[in-house]
Amino acid sequence: MIRFTLGLITCLPFLAVAQTDYVNIPAPERSKEPYLRQPGDYPPNIHSQENRETPLGSIEVFDWNDSEVYPTTTRQYWIYTSAQYDPSSPTPAIVFQDGHSFIREDRNLRANLVMDSLIHQGLMPPTIGIFVNPGQRPPLPDEGKAPPNPNLPLNRRIEYDSTNTDYAKFLLNEIIPAVRAQRNLSSDPSDWAIVGNSSGGMAAFKVAWQHPDVFGKVMVHNGSFVDLLGGHVVPEWVRKSEPKPLRISLTSGPFDLLNEYGSWWDANRELASELAAKGYDLRAFWGDSAHNPTFAGATLSETLRWIWRDHPYVLSQSISARSPAETVFVQIPAPAMPQSYEKKPAAYSRAPRDYPIALEARKVPSTPAGTFKPYSIAESSIYPGATHEAWLYVPDQYDAKQGAGLAVFMDGRGFCSEKSRFQAPTVFDNLIAAGDMPPTIALFIEAGDYPAEQRPFPRPISPKPKQASNRRVEYDSIDDRFSRFLTEEVMPQIAAKFSLSSDPKRHVLIGNSSGGSCAFTAAWHRPDVFGNVVSHIGSFTAIRGAHHYPQVIRDSEPRPLRIFLLSGVNDQISVFGDWWQANLSLARELEAKRYDLKTVWGDGGHDSRHAAAVFPETLRWIFRDWK
Repeated sequence: MIRFTLGLITCLPFLAVAQTDYVNIPAPERSKEPYLRQPGDYPPNIHSQENRETPLGSIEVFDWNDSEVYPTTTRQYWIYTSAQYDPSSPTPAIVFQDGHSFIREDRNLRANLVMDSLIHQGLMPPTIGIFVNPGQRPPLPDEGKAPPNPNLPLNRRIEYDSTNTDYAKFLLNEIIPAVRAQRNLSSDPSDWAIVGNSSGGMAAFKVAWQHPDVFGKVMVHNGSFVDLLGGHVVPEWVRKSEPKPLRISLTSGPFDLLNEYGSWWDANRELASELAAKGYDLRAFWGDSAHNPTFAGATLSETLRWIWRDHPYVLSQSISARSPAETVFVQIPAPAMPQSYEKKPAAYSRAPRDYPIALEARKVPSTPAGTFKPYSIAESSIYPGATHEAWLYVPDQYDAKQGAGLAVFMDGRGFCSEKSRFQAPTVFDNLIAAGDMPPTIALFIEAGDYPAEQRPFPRPISPKPKQASNRRVEYDSIDDRFSRFLTEEVMPQIAAKFSLSSDPKRHVLIGNSSGGSCAFTAAWHRPDVFGNVVSHIGSFTAIRGAHHYPQVIRDSEPRPLRIFLLSGVNDQISVFGDWWQANLSLARELEAKRYDLKTVWGDGGHDSRHAAAVFPETLRWIFRDWK
């Protein structure tokens, strides 16, 4: 999700409507041609399949027919107890709305099996699952403007879609005490999550909103934040309130429900925008399924891993790399919303690499612009005789008393030229003005070049004819020379004129292709200087050693790095290796070592289209906690 805050919103009203939204779909077959795909085609979650090596939790069913909050209703609830449950230790819990739908063997969610698998692998803590069905009751003479679905328990709409506190009272005063009498449940809100689909998602959000002292985590799939019984006011709740200590996951998509009560897709995006503007710990994961749990089921393990990613139990485990058998999701621009809702949207055709230019790459007249000039790099003793063309950007907000961050762009011309899709100086202007990143000086530097007669290596490992002749040496080598070049020669030259921060978290290295692997290498050698890495279509292949990084990471203690990786199913394949698979392998090992990692996978080729489209979002993620 792309976040815009006050600086840009003031200049560009209704900006959230104009922005590009992305959906996550299973990786398509590798192809340079347009492909056809049926929206909603998601494979089963590998974690929802039974595995003989995975200890299974138990499930017990109970009746609840004497509710004081909802008299005359009858219902069932289920208690899932993980195999690793220790009665002597307070245990985390998750409350699922429409509980039976999450554990039915003939459906795709099968949350109990997903939790079995993740707990067994140390990816979430041992957990008690509380699966609560909505209440059934006799019909009312007048069911109001939004009558209940006759195929679902009749009290569901009253419990889930209303905005009052009755449902929270029901859970907190009736169901949870009944479970607590049988299980040793934690009292820490960070140990409690609440989950729901559709109106159940609305119920989950409102209960957590009303009681963040009980629930610290919320998972909402296709949430009904529309005008059924008042759910459309939820974004206003967020906008008018101080942030609450909640971690929130939202899923929806352009083929979500659209009827007289509203557009579920638009409602969820509006809520996501408000949550992002308030700085919530938020994950918005958009798909293209219809109003059903197909996408939620396919990604349930991803959502649970994200929710529990920093739980003390998870952090104490030794995690192996993610299995290559797991489905890889790619990010593509959302297709157009259908004119009318269909249970099974028609197939649509789409050309790979079809990515728009980011809105923030456009100049805004009222936004203060930094200075951008050619910059002369002094002669290098580390790369004797090589010349480096460069440009320097200094933001308008630069304050020598504060000290600025530094962003170094490898192959800098590709990020700052008039023909660049990135338009990085303009993006910096807009994001710094909006407060989405700190005032940051940017150095756009080309690889070193020698006269033609001094080109040092024969093909196939020499640079391409149009590339700087020392590019392979500087960018594809995995030794410390380039990091020394930056820290011992380039940064002191900049620091002689500008005040630079001493905080590694304020500095970022950015590059495409070999520039991306170079950014990683330099930060790997000097994490005390560079705390952030952005690698687009990085060359972690056998050019000059970067293919060894998965093993190096596996055998090394984690370094204090925040890392962004982007690649795509149509990335380059050559004699040096498969860029797509190389990036997947690197990500698996980084994830297993619990790096602060964000991966964005697409279907682009070995070019900058996808990277440029999400570049502002990337910077927001890198600097999300700078204030």
